[in-house]
Amino acid sequence: MSAFDKVIGYEKEKEELLQLCDMAKNPEKYAALGVRLPRGILLHGVPGVGKTLMATALIEEMGRVCYTCRKDKANEEFIDTIRGFFAEAKEHAPSVIFLDDIDKFASDSSSRNPEELIAVQSGIDDVKGADVFVIATANDIDELPCSLRRAGRFDRILEICPPNRKEAVEIVRHYLSDKKVGEDVTA
Repeated sequence: MSAFDKVIGYEKEKEELLQLCDMAKNPEKYAALGVRLPRGILLHGVPGVGKTLMATALIEEMGRVCYTCRKDKANEEFIDTIRGFFAEAKEHAPSVIFLDDIDKFASDSSSRNPEELIAVQSGIDDVKGADVFVIATANDIDELPCSLRRAGRFDRILEICPPNRKEAVEIVRHYLSDKKVGEDVTA
């Protein structure tokens, strides 16, 4: 059973994420083709479409030690946390850093170059050459500086759109499958 079985629908997106898993698990196969694992992926889309669910499925399938970073501290302390996660991930490579809701890292800053995102950029640059894969989720990538979104930091940017009608029906059926619902409810 794949960790991606928890993600209902989104077949195209899952296919791309599974390809990244295969690249991480079989680097020699891809090296023979002149392909390497991207340095990172940024999943973005409106809230509630399953970005974090897809990211955690990717992490689980990769089978690497993971360092999850969410904004839960004051700015200065949070910057130290970011730096610490990147240092630990590099030391324990192969590993994954998961930056959940990265667009919220500097939400209380009015700076065009907030220190939290500069710390992320520096961290990504510091682990270059180490086997550290970076995954980030964001609701609004326009809140992120272009320098963070460029290739070499996040080599893949994948938009996660709301489910189409067929996928929405599958999702509803899945979540209602173990619930008692009225006979007049159809999906």
